[in-house]
Amino acid sequence: MPPPKLTGFKSVQCNQACVYFSRREVCVRTPKAIVASVLTVILKIIIGSRFRGAVVKAIGRIGFLVFHFLMRATPRMPTYVCQVSVKSIREVSSSVMCFFKGRKLIRSSGENSNYYKEMCFYCTFPESEVEPFFFDVRADAALNSVVVDTVVDPPNAVLQVVNVRSNNIPDIDFTEKFQIEQRNSGQFMVMTIGSLLLPEYPSTINETFLYMTVMCNDKPYPLITLRVRNYNTFTPKFYNYPYEVVLPGDATVNSVVNTPILALDRDPAFSYDVTFDIEWPHGFAATQTAVAARANRIERAEDMVQSNEAKDNDDHCRRRFYPRRCAMKQA
Repeated sequence: MPPPKLTGFKSVQCNQACVYFSRREVCVRTPKAIVASVLTVILKIIIGSRFRGAVVKAIGRIGFLVFHFLMRATPRMPTYVCQVSVKSIREVSSSVMCFFKGRKLIRSSGENSNYYKEMCFYCTFPESEVEPFFFDVRADAALNSVVVDTVVDPPNAVLQVVNVRSNNIPDIDFTEKFQIEQRNSGQFMVMTIGSLLLPEYPSTINETFLYMTVMCNDKPYPLITLRVRNYNTFTPKFYNYPYEVVLPGDATVNSVVNTPILALDRDPAFSYDVTFDIEWPHGFAATQTAVAARANRIERAEDMVQSNEAKDNDDHCRRRFYPRRCAMKQA
């Protein structure tokens, strides 16, 4: 049998409680208030035969207050009234009126009310009927973060997180990482009270689904699904620094240089690769440009040396030999 749906209801600080039936508000008086009202009417009739006008109204009002006080018709706690319908496949088979004072069931009325009395404590979550509760949560979410903010009927329901199960991390108890904070209007919030970080490297799990069961009025409801994702929580940590690397003078562009740099990252991943850039002065590309520029300077210097040597040889030849012999030697 599916959980019945509760009609919307509210509490009032007087001797009556109101419930909505098909968009119409019907107020139900408590038995003591009804007796007080009847006695007040009788008093008005008796006195009205002798007095008229404002005096009758004043005496009637005083009489109502006196009987109202004597009968103690005004409850000291909010009174709730709700209608619970037990629905079958084809038709509604029974209906129960439930009267609450605070969180205590005063009485129930209707067909088979004793048999269906326990249904006065059924809970409904209106927003989940529109769309199932599914939320994304960061694994590094701060403590006391609000995960879910919604409402429950009846508003005086007692809520508690009783089970949170993961689809792929059975070793972690996520139940103790959440709690529910309630308000009088029926609003409640699911908040984090523990870390949701996923297992660190060498684990390869980057996300998990959490299935949350909420206990409402001593009845379990599998209510909420959370998807917890890891978002590169940890930064790489470097070891054995500072580092020193010696480059050979004849290094060419795209040369591979082995370094003692060691960095580890604790984020879970399928393959563990840490990549980084050398930011001097404008990144790794600038470093390659510097090496290339140095190589170009070496080449230009070698060309200059060769040119100077050739010039010196030519001048020496012209001074010591005849021009004809120098020309023959150069040829």
